[in-house]
Amino acid sequence: MNAASGLNNLCFFVHNDMLFALILAAIPILFFVNWFRQSVQKVPVGCVRVVERLGKFHSVLPPGIHFVLWPVDEVRQIHWRYTVEEHAAAGVQYRDVDEVTTDIRTASRTFDLVPTQAFTLDPLQVSVNILMTFRIVDPKRAVYAVQDLMNSLERFVQSAVRETTALMTYKQLSTEHAKVRHGVKSAIEAVQEKWGVKIDELRLQGVVPSKEVLKQAEESTRQQMEFQRRRMREEDERASRTMEQNLKLELKTQEAEHELDVKKMQLEGRRRTDEVELEARRNTAEVEAGRIKALMVAGMTLDYFAAEQWSRALTNLPANLATLIVPSIGSQGASTANVKVTKIV
Repeated sequence: MNAASGLNNLCFFVHNDMLFALILAAIPILFFVNWFRQSVQKVPVGCVRVVERLGKFHSVLPPGIHFVLWPVDEVRQIHWRYTVEEHAAAGVQYRDVDEVTTDIRTASRTFDLVPTQAFTLDPLQVSVNILMTFRIVDPKRAVYAVQDLMNSLERFVQSAVRETTALMTYKQLSTEHAKVRHGVKSAIEAVQEKWGVKIDELRLQGVVPSKEVLKQAEESTRQQMEFQRRRMREEDERASRTMEQNLKLELKTQEAEHELDVKKMQLEGRRRTDEVELEARRNTAEVEAGRIKALMVAGMTLDYFAAEQWSRALTNLPANLATLIVPSIGSQGASTANVKVTKIV
C-alpha cells in the first residue's frame, strides 16, 4: 500500500513537471507568433502605413507586404473623426464617425459636409451645403502636422465658407457658385501643403435660407403680390375712368359734330332758300321790267308806273303808321313831302 501511494505521488510530480515544461515551451512560441504578426505588415492597395521607431517617425510603407522590427518599429494607429450623411425614412441625417485604423487612404475621398450656417452680406442667415473631394499626398504631414486631419479639414472648410459667404449677397451666393468655390479653395490653399492634402473638388450643392428668412421671404412675397394686385386694381380703375372720359369726350365730339352738321344743313338750306328767293326776285324784276317796257311801248308814262307801285306799297303798310315820307315826281324833278296816313283799306 505504501508502494502504491509512492507511485501515485511520483506520477503527480511527473505530470506537473510536463505541464510546466509545455507552458514554458509555449511562451516563446506565442511570443514568436505575435512578433511575426506584428513584424509582417500587409498594406492594402490605395493605402499606406506610417512606421514609428522608438516613438518617432521612421518611414511610410506603400501597398504590399513589408517586414518591420517589432517592437522597436511600430505601425502608427490613426484616430480620425468626421461626419457622414445618411438617408433615412425621416430624411437626411448626419452621424459622427470615429475611425481608428492603421491604413491611411491615399485615393480620393468624398465627404458631404454638414451644412454650414452662415450670414450673407445682406445680411441673411443661410445654410450652405458643400461636397468636398480630397486626397492625402503626404502621409507624414497628414499624421503629424495636425492632430485630427478629417475633423480639422471639415472645420476649416466650414470656416472658409463662412468667410466667403460674408462677402456675397444671397443672390450672388445662389447664382455665382464658381466664385464661392474659388473663395473657399483659395482659403484652403494655405493649409493644403502644411497638412499634406490636396483638394480636388469643391461643389456647392445648395444654398438654403433659414426658416426665419423663408418666413420673411414668404411675407415679402405676399406683400409684393398684394401690392401688385392693388396696383393692377388701381390701373384697371384708372383705365376705366380714362375709357369713360374718352367715351364721354367722344360722345360730346359726336354731338358737336352732329350740331355742326345740323347747322351746316341749316345754313345750306338758308343759302338755297336765299338763292331761290333771289332767283324769284330776279324773275319778278325781269317780269316787271318786261311789263314796264310793254307799258312804255303802249304810251304809258313813268308817273303812272310810280303811282301804281306806291299804291301797292301803301296797302302793305302797318296800321299804326302815322307819317310817311313820299317822294313826288313832277315836272320840276323829284321832291319829298310828308303825308299823313290815317288808314288804308
